[in-house]
Formats: sequence, structure tokens, C-alpha cells
Amino acid sequence: MFRFGFRLCTLYAMKPLTFQKSDVEFDAEGAKIRAWLYRPDSSSDVGAAVAPFAAVVMAGGFSCVKEMHLDKYAAAFAGAGCVV
Repeated sequence: MFRFGFRLCTLYAMKPLTFQKSDVEFDAEGAKIRAWLYRPDSSSDVGAAVAPFAAVVMAGGFSCVKEMHLDKYAAAFAGAGCVV
């Protein structure tokens, strides 16, 4: 189990949760930031049981972009019940 602040996020040893991936963008002091948002499907029985979800913010190192394999890690965290 991992502790994220005061919220406990359990990595289940069962089938991973399904999740939805969407494109998001926002302005940060004049720069347009684009990202992917992974949200566990709370309509499933298991997803509803672990809601509200813990959040994980991911970023690549200096000069990296989100397409450089962060999606595989984000999918793993979302499948474990975290918003990424």
C-alpha cells in the first residue's frame, strides 16, 4: 500500500480498474500546458468503493514530453485506483 498524504491508495492484486483517458490543457503564466488526464471508472462496483481517488502528478525530466512512455506508468496508477 502507498500513502499519499492522508489518503490511502491500495494497489489491488485483482484485475485493474478500467479508466478513462482524456486530453486537457490549461494556461500557466502565458504558456499553454497540455496533458493527459487518467480517471478510474467510478461507475464500476470496485471503482465506486475506492472513490474519492488519490491523485498522482507525473512529469518527465528536463526537456521531456508526455509521449516519452509516461502513459504506461499513468495507466498502471489509474488501474490501481488513482487519478493521474
